Amino acid sequence: MAMSFQTEFIDGGTGALRIGRGVVTGQEIIDSVESFLSTVDDPMRITHQLVDFTKVDAFDVFTEDMERAAFLALRNAKRMGKVRLAIAAPGDVAYGMCRMFGALVYRSEWSICIVRAREEAVAWLGSRLDGQTRA
Repeated sequence: MAMSFQTEFIDGGTGALRIGRGVVTGQEIIDSVESFLSTVDDPMRITHQLVDFTKVDAFDVFTEDMERAAFLALRNAKRMGKVRLAIAAPGDVAYGMCRMFGALVYRSEWSICIVRAREEAVAWLGSRLDGQTRA
């Protein structure tokens, strides 16, 4: 079975595009965050990430899942530089869970924007990319 939450690298390897489709589970998000650094040659090269939940039909994620994902993200952040993270989550549950995630990772050096539309997330990243290719 294919994962419904996948990561691809963009902008010459300085960005990560993480897309959810169909039914996204908390375990998929946890697994993705936990394995993220093992997929990157140089974590300090990553300057921005776009997480796109606009194609999600169901967000099967619980509070405990987002708490675990935030813990892992904070661990990852210690090995990364300043990262701009934009999350597009139009559904109420996804948006609320992502807002909670954002509140839990506030101690990192990341700048985080959580919005409902992908275009808004891309625009927020674009205003901070200093001419880099946008997702």
